[in-house]
Amino acid sequence: MSKKDRGWDYLNSDDINKTFNDNDDSSWGYKNEDGSGSYHGADGSWGYQNADGSSSYHGADGSWGYQNADGSSSYHGADGSWGYKNADGSGSYHGADGSWGYKNADGSGSYHGADGSWGYSDADGNSSYFDGDTDVNSSCNESSSNDIDLVSGIAGLAIGLGAVAISKFKEKSTEKARKEAEYQAELEREAEEKRRMELEKKEHDRRIRNKRLKAFFFNKKNLCLEVSTYELVGKDYKEVLKILADAGFNNSKAVPIKDIYIGDNKFVGEVEQVIINDQPYLDKGTMVPYDAEIIITYHMKKEIEFPFTSRQLSKMTFEQVEIALINLGFINIYSFPLNDLKTGWIKKENMVQQVVITGEESIKKGMLLEYDQKFTIQYHSLSNKYDKWRR
Repeated sequence: MSKKDRGWDYLNSDDINKTFNDNDDSSWGYKNEDGSGSYHGADGSWGYQNADGSSSYHGADGSWGYQNADGSSSYHGADGSWGYKNADGSGSYHGADGSWGYKNADGSGSYHGADGSWGYSDADGNSSYFDGDTDVNSSCNESSSNDIDLVSGIAGLAIGLGAVAISKFKEKSTEKARKEAEYQAELEREAEEKRRMELEKKEHDRRIRNKRLKAFFFNKKNLCLEVSTYELVGKDYKEVLKILADAGFNNSKAVPIKDIYIGDNKFVGEVEQVIINDQPYLDKGTMVPYDAEIIITYHMKKEIEFPFTSRQLSKMTFEQVEIALINLGFINIYSFPLNDLKTGWIKKENMVQQVVITGEESIKKGMLLEYDQKFTIQYHSLSNKYDKWRR
């Protein structure tokens, strides 16, 4: 057995005192009394098992797999093959060579080889297999008992249905099975991706908790700052939050500075400063409590308070609204003639019908809007005029 497999076997063994005294490499692992444990192979492979029976494996060749507490599992080979198993025993396999198959919870299933061979079985255990090179009209002088049974079965079927019927039966069964497998595979792929992300998050959170516990008991809650605060300036604030969270810090807050305007060379989300316990400049390697207050200031678009109600706007001409918006600092303003008037006696020409603000369902006085928010001023105009868009 390979060292990798021995390590995995050790991880899942009931003997928590089992050791690898005969190992001549640097593989190592441990297992707790509650069943949880970890394995690290000398070849770079690693895995872990939780107390509830769920586990994960990562091979040095890039293969990986996991098992849930309910018995469902998944495997991904380094060559691109993959498969899954549900808690009820159903599952599917997809080989890198193009082969595929599935199995239902009742034991029925189907297999399709890359060479054109295929087979199926029902819930009672009855099965049939067709080789990709099999000719239903050929015979062999030397055959195994299984071959004889297979040829006899095909011959009997040929008598009742004919060779053409066999071909159609095979084609129809294969296509139906293929569609069923593709549908099930897509459902399982989505479920598997969700399970994988949940497992990765669970493992990530566990590592962070262990890091903080170690700091609490052995280092007075202090963690080593893995990057200087200088290095964090200029990055996206979400990336900085993740860096600090991954390092074990749990009291980080992001505070926006809404100052980006025309001609500014800052990008939205760019970090301006990182302040740790009121200190703006800390070097890499500085010891900091994991619950220290960390304030991250970052740049966002300038916001402008909108001073009008819809009723006030409807009493203005489109030109008056244009000028007012420009004076406030908005830059993305369009005016659109409705061409809805015949005389202009009741509704006056150039008066505002409504102002549409992209991203807003209604206008409220005092609302905060980004400086480049798009405004479209719809106004009344005579139908025999063909005004163009104005900006």
